Amino acid sequence: MNNNTEGPSSEILLNTLLREGFLTEQEYTKKLEELRASDQPEVLMEEEQPKYNIDEMIEELEKQAELSKDTNVKQIFEEQERLVKNLIENIINEAKKMVEKKKDALIEKIKKDAADEVKETARSRQYTPKRVDRNDDSKPSSSSDEIMTVDYLLFLSNEIIVQTECSKAEQIYNEMKRKISILDSKEHNMYSFLDSVKESPNYTLALFCCAIFSRSILMDNHKTISFCTNLLEIQTSEHNLLVCLTHYIRGCCYVDLKRYSEAKMDFGKIIEDYDYYKAYVSRSLILQRSDQVEAALNDLNIGIENHPNIAMLYKCRADLYKNSLDDWESALRDYNHAIILSPDYFAAFLSRAQLFFKISEFDMALADYNRALKIQASSVPCLVGRGKVFEVGFKNFESARLDYILALKLDPKNLEAKDNLQRIEKIFKDVKKEKPAQKSHTHILDILVSKSKEIRNSRSLNDSFKIYLTIIDVLELQSHSITEKLIENMVEANINTTTEDESMLIRVLYNRIIKKDYENCLSDLDSIIHDMDDSCRPFKALTHFIRALCYEDMQNYQQALKDYSLITDKYDSKSVHVFLNRANLYCYKLKDHKTGLSIINQAIANDPSNAVLFNMRGRIYETCMEDLEAARFDFETAIKIDNCYTSAKNNLKRIVDKLSQK
Repeated sequence: MNNNTEGPSSEILLNTLLREGFLTEQEYTKKLEELRASDQPEVLMEEEQPKYNIDEMIEELEKQAELSKDTNVKQIFEEQERLVKNLIENIINEAKKMVEKKKDALIEKIKKDAADEVKETARSRQYTPKRVDRNDDSKPSSSSDEIMTVDYLLFLSNEIIVQTECSKAEQIYNEMKRKISILDSKEHNMYSFLDSVKESPNYTLALFCCAIFSRSILMDNHKTISFCTNLLEIQTSEHNLLVCLTHYIRGCCYVDLKRYSEAKMDFGKIIEDYDYYKAYVSRSLILQRSDQVEAALNDLNIGIENHPNIAMLYKCRADLYKNSLDDWESALRDYNHAIILSPDYFAAFLSRAQLFFKISEFDMALADYNRALKIQASSVPCLVGRGKVFEVGFKNFESARLDYILALKLDPKNLEAKDNLQRIEKIFKDVKKEKPAQKSHTHILDILVSKSKEIRNSRSLNDSFKIYLTIIDVLELQSHSITEKLIENMVEANINTTTEDESMLIRVLYNRIIKKDYENCLSDLDSIIHDMDDSCRPFKALTHFIRALCYEDMQNYQQALKDYSLITDKYDSKSVHVFLNRANLYCYKLKDHKTGLSIINQAIANDPSNAVLFNMRGRIYETCMEDLEAARFDFETAIKIDNCYTSAKNNLKRIVDKLSQK
């Protein structure tokens, strides 16, 4: 214990008790050994030191002895011994409690000291950023900021070395690319830094930073290859994820330079030593360019076998099935799997839309293009593709024309959009005079009824929900042209037919999405539920789900909860959509955060590999519980499950920014 703190130490206390005759030599020796063998911390915070006045204690003991002269002496010493034991135990227990209490503060102090040391190192480094001309009108960059950014890059590079999971190392690598983007783009800034640390242990880390800088900022493949090669020569005997990513960066540069044999060697090294999933994708693409389709497919098969939860692998295998093997069924299966793993996977929606167009499934293609545009609203390929669906699939030339025009505004040099628009302009006026729109709209309604019939034949609520989303997309997109009269004519035409319920469901969705007429929605839904038997379980479950949504729209939350509970109890006890809606309702409408969190926890227990559930729980922790650390953990878990989950990545970035501000 620190002698500078107020109050004597425990050893001084024992010495005092021995001197005053309250302990024998044997007792003193025994107590001293017990004290030194205990886990009493050596240092306590000065303001938290237990304070004991030994003189007052001794005086009190003497008074007790004086008052007890007529009692048995042995009893007095036994009482004194008990008092001393209790005193020593109290000292030790209080010391332990205070150390536990101050643990977080001590850790923060250690972190602060480490940060101060880093800053001091940065200031003392023999590196001078680019000097700014005072006459230059441009805003000068802060030298200290540049130094700290470079220092942070070194720290991140070292963090990659100590990682054991490729996903974690990849996240750090992406953070490095983001940080490097704020550096001065003048290459001598980064390279002069490299020269300044040439003789230091940080040289390897600096080479990695320069490799990223050369590729990401300067786009100089030759210099990047040089940096990577130098690093790998230094790290010849090392086996860590910094070496893995260095091989990957160099392999990508070789691909850009069409040096495919060297790229294959780098990707092969990564697959053999690190099993990094992106290496399977990259080598597969090289093999496809060399017409080695079977070898490329084999790479992707092995990658999926080793990494069954990576959406990118399924998407790339689907591309191979579609473009090289014309195996559309297998391609569609893999696209579906990729989207299940990653609900915000833009590239998968785009590629699946192109496949649907190719096999003339125009309604499904339209739905996928719409979802892709919700993720990336300014995607030119999506706009051109959707325009082709309108033009070829629905003969809706006006909508096609608008999509081509918007695509050309975003990319005036896009030849496909330009050619398509010219073709449309030639026939647009004639088509408008002939008024084929009514036929087109009737055709759309027929498609919607057909899709509703697929709900009846679906195997689960999850399958029926996907079809439901497709119908919603088409209704929203065609809201300007589908009229109430067309809807009523469709329902009347299907009365007393096998598609009566399906046509009524279309009217329900039209009233809810377009007209916001919830009363009529409920009337139709009640009729469907009453007339339909339980043999059509997915259709009936979806009808209850839509009715719950209507009740939510009308702010009748208790009735909505009854429908959700009925679905869980009677039709699908593990429906992710029901769990998500219930949790959302409790947390954000009823403000019952505890129940909402409990519901999402139950959903995660049912499906621990669902990224959407972890992302939702992260939002609850962030917005309802204000537990940013728990939110960060859940967003990171969602990204680990689905590396292409855009929403989770945006949420994690926001959380990291919030935590850094604290």
